Amino acid sequence: MASPDKDLEKLWASLLKEMFKSHGWKHTSGIHYTYVNNHLYTFIMVKYRKKSLISAELSVKFIPLDDLFWTILGMDENSKKAFSLRVNGVFSLSSKSILEWDQEISPTLVEKDLYTAVEKTIHLVNECKNTLIDDVSFFNFLVAHENPKSLIDKNLYLMVLLYQGNISQAKEFLKEAMMTHTGGFCIGSKTFYELALEYCEASC
Repeated sequence: MASPDKDLEKLWASLLKEMFKSHGWKHTSGIHYTYVNNHLYTFIMVKYRKKSLISAELSVKFIPLDDLFWTILGMDENSKKAFSLRVNGVFSLSSKSILEWDQEISPTLVEKDLYTAVEKTIHLVNECKNTLIDDVSFFNFLVAHENPKSLIDKNLYLMVLLYQGNISQAKEFLKEAMMTHTGGFCIGSKTFYELALEYCEASC
């Protein structure tokens, strides 16, 4: 028998899916997403245990970065696979967080409170889509909202440098980053950062 919490999570998930769908968003594996101006926006909701709260997060990434990322990893074929691979694939770049927030969900006002979360997300995307229009604007967004401790931010920063052809800056970044990080991915015996450095050397 399913627990009350599990039943509640299923109800919330179902309601959210329908609400986002009404705005033209798609859904895969618990993630709601849309894409505008070559940018992928994703929304994730997690219910806190034993609390009427959700933790919500809206994130974004510049879509062409995935293709270059897969080239570096030797996985060019991924570019031709289902778009959902860019959303939640094991070997895909994570997105930059735009906003994380907690929201109370009243047991008697579930639909209203979830609707509020969805409308907040749609409003944020509508604001972002006017400024996030290309690789330059995405790079500026990354720099302006940098989290120095975030590996996601570091990887996206590196990928934009490579995408823009700033090989010397990318090499400098990698030489420093490789002292403490691998980039979070490994292909065989090589790390993502090692493969990225090889890409830089081949591009010189």
